[in-house]
Parts: sequence; structure tokens; C-alpha cells
Amino acid sequence: MGAYPVKCYLLTCRETKETAIIDTGANPEAIITKARELNVRPSKILLTHSHPDHAGGLGALDREYQCPTWIDPKDPRPSGSRDLRPVQDDDEI
Repeated sequence: MGAYPVKCYLLTCRETKETAIIDTGANPEAIITKARELNVRPSKILLTHSHPDHAGGLGALDREYQCPTWIDPKDPRPSGSRDLRPVQDDDEI
């Protein structure tokens, strides 16, 4: 995000190829490009928190993948997700 490095991860199951995006950073185009290179289609977005450097690309990724986004219910709601879900105790995602 600008000169500030921000981490984003694509977490993929080796067997099923199910993929999650962990934090959206500020460059969703790079995430989309990498997912295409890896031939995966993310089925969920997991946010560690809603600061712009971690949720800034949420809108573009929501439009591209139309998948749910999970976040701690105590965190402020980030904009951009049509399907924002709170992570609850004992949830399996």
C-alpha cells in the first residue's frame, strides 16, 4: 500500500484446490492475476482486521469471486463485501 509492504496470502488445499484469500491488501488485481496463474478460484475471503491495508481490495475481490468474507464481529465493518460474516467461537471455515 504505497511504500508500505502489506502481506496477502492465497491458502489452497492441495487435494481439493479450495482456496481462501487471507487479507485483501490494496492491490486486488495482483491477487486475481496470481489466482489465475495458479488456476484456482477463491471461495472465501478471511480478514484479520478491517484496516484499509488489509481490507482495501475487498470490493474488487467480491465482484470477481462473489464469495463470503469472514471477520471478527468486534472489528469495524469494512466496505465492499455483499456477504460479510462474523467469525464465531467454534466456527469451522
